[in-house]
Amino acid sequence: MRISGFVLRHYRRFGRYGVVSVGNTAFGQLAFLGLVAGAGLGALEANLLTAAVTGVPVFFVYRSWVWRCEGRARLVREAVPFFVTLIAGVLASSGAVVGVDALLHGALLSRGARIVVLDGAVVAAYGLLWCIRYVVLHRFVFGRFGAVAGSQGAEPGAPGEGVLGEVAAGG
Repeated sequence: MRISGFVLRHYRRFGRYGVVSVGNTAFGQLAFLGLVAGAGLGALEANLLTAAVTGVPVFFVYRSWVWRCEGRARLVREAVPFFVTLIAGVLASSGAVVGVDALLHGALLSRGARIVVLDGAVVAAYGLLWCIRYVVLHRFVFGRFGAVAGSQGAEPGAPGEGVLGEVAAGG
């Protein structure tokens, strides 16, 4: 299968994933900026707190609206892998924040400019993982298991193989 076929099969779900991700990012960035600029928290603490607060609601929105899974969430098949991807994102963004913060330590930047650069590091780290996370969530969490368990995890007309199986199979 060509990449264009992949895009056609997943554009609706990927669009919903994008809407949720943009909303979550906007809320998360406002919270991060508020915690750093307003509450005076360190960049690492603000990043961890923001991820902790947004993680649970995003899990349920991804599950119910993006992948159309119904019924009770399954701890081992859905929640644990989802939160592993969340923790990977938090580790990447926290590493970026700590690294950029260390680089900025001696820089002659205003407080506002420093906060904007740190916020950019958070967005860049999450951005790098965004597409990878979609594939992982579709293939291993909601898409494949949702369809197997009888919920509405698959889009109408989309094959049940999952993202990696479709691309790897070449057809």
